[in-house]
Amino acid sequence: TLVDEPVLYAWADDPYTLGAYSSWDVASWEQRDVLARPVGPVAFAGEHTVPTHHGTMEGALRSGQRAAAQVLAQLASR
Repeated sequence: TLVDEPVLYAWADDPYTLGAYSSWDVASWEQRDVLARPVGPVAFAGEHTVPTHHGTMEGALRSGQRAAAQVLAQLASR
């Protein structure tokens, strides 16, 4: 349940959040699956690690789900 009123944050009004997006060159695009691979016990998430929906909130969500599944798989294999 929610405890307080929701907060609206206008990123455009914040002088320090100038915005960002993913921009891929051909060499990076061809290696994008490398960004989604765990390294030892560390799983990486972020919109840039998703081959589809990169640069979007949907990509961020999907990458978090993938990274969580990778962590659970590592824990289950111990």
